[in-house]
Amino acid sequence: MNWKLKYLLFPLFLVVVLFHANAQKHFTNGIAAYNNKDYSLAATEFEKVIASDEKNVSAWYNLGLSNIGKKAYGEAILDFEKVLKFIPNDSEAETKIEYCFGELHPEIEWTPRLNSFQSSLFSLSLNAWGLICISLSLACAIGLILYMQQKKSSLKSAFLFINIFLISSFVASLLVCSNLQDFMTDDSFAVVTSKSIPTFIDNSPSPKTTILEGTRVEVIEKKKNDFVKVRTLTGEIHVVRAKELSFI
Repeated sequence: MNWKLKYLLFPLFLVVVLFHANAQKHFTNGIAAYNNKDYSLAATEFEKVIASDEKNVSAWYNLGLSNIGKKAYGEAILDFEKVLKFIPNDSEAETKIEYCFGELHPEIEWTPRLNSFQSSLFSLSLNAWGLICISLSLACAIGLILYMQQKKSSLKSAFLFINIFLISSFVASLLVCSNLQDFMTDDSFAVVTSKSIPTFIDNSPSPKTTILEGTRVEVIEKKKNDFVKVRTLTGEIHVVRAKELSFI
């Protein structure tokens, strides 16, 4: 039985190694193409890397640079938004989005999804915040035990304040973990990557107006027939086809 298991696992291991090597090859080809200013080929190579590893932040970032080279600014904004989804405090990605948005809409100020305080909190990974929560929970348990064991009122008061601080910190860490998890899994934001998409009035087949390339929208309601109601950066509400949006 153990021999069979080994023979089953070895081909699987070989496939994983070859798969990774193939992705690395595409990444290297993408870098070479970008350096040669063949931005279309570079974008294609980085897209192949992402197809095999959607969480490859370096591939998303370099794809964004390649799309800037192509002047496909809407696509580039999407790519850098993907980077921010995995690394919320990446200031370089924010700068690149602001540049691309300014090229498309110089009259509108781009604002990130997170403010500076949220970005600083999310600078730590979800795993890191999880470890902080576990550490604080253990500290709370130890603090409560020590509090219960104290006989002197002065020491008891001191441990009471310490425990209040530890419990407050633990609750705050849990909230940060929850908000970070929500941010990383939130699929309600999208970017318009084509030149423009039509918008509609409820129950009307005729287009009302358009939303232009590079606009980030938030889906606030799903409607029938693949239509969704969205809110733009400027607070405007539109109904659009979901298939014409590129979700972050």
